[in-house]
Amino acid sequence: MKKVIIVEDNINLRETIVDFLTLRGFKAFGVGTEEEMYQTLNHKQEPTVIILDVMLEQDNGFRIAKQIRTHDSHTGIIILTSLNSTQDHVVGLEAGADIFLTKPIDLMVLEAKINALFRRVDLNRATPPSDEWALNTTTWELQSPEGHLIPLTGMEKSLLTALTNKPGKTVSFSQIANQMETASDDSDEHRIAVLINRLRKKVKDNSNFTLPIRSNRGVGYSFTAKISLGKP
Repeated sequence: MKKVIIVEDNINLRETIVDFLTLRGFKAFGVGTEEEMYQTLNHKQEPTVIILDVMLEQDNGFRIAKQIRTHDSHTGIIILTSLNSTQDHVVGLEAGADIFLTKPIDLMVLEAKINALFRRVDLNRATPPSDEWALNTTTWELQSPEGHLIPLTGMEKSLLTALTNKPGKTVSFSQIANQMETASDDSDEHRIAVLINRLRKKVKDNSNFTLPIRSNRGVGYSFTAKISLGKP
């Protein structure tokens, strides 16, 4: 079933679009914020079209479109807004939107635009999605396989650098402590465990992914997924 996410803080309009698309055979979800959008996206990999309002109460649809498109060339993006100047159209399309529509919108036209996007999305999805993480040591950010960026503290960056320099291999507590430039003593194991637990929660909260770090009890930790290092 074709999945459509409507990011719109006008509840009446959002529910009207969701109800119409559901009746037309789409799997439609209505959300009011960027955070709810990502939570809905992360349930599973599947072709998706996102309809973005620009003037959200807590955010800007142009910025969200740019964020999505920076890391995802497959998802279809439709900007739906009351803004109607030529400059608004240019900004929306340059941000990564495929289609720019102005309110009020004819729902039949919206359906036709969505179907056109799904033809492109289905074609591009012939390539399986990446399962690779990325660690940017310049900007201190960890990127999930779906492109969510998790900001890192200095200690978190050092921890991940130690683990991802040897992906799949166990890195000892003392090696991690040396990378973090902390004294090596009996408290290393506890300090590192606390840091990893905090980082796991941060990654889960920001991306809905589970941080792929495995504990080798009494020895150290390993980063178990594919990861690229350096600048993106």
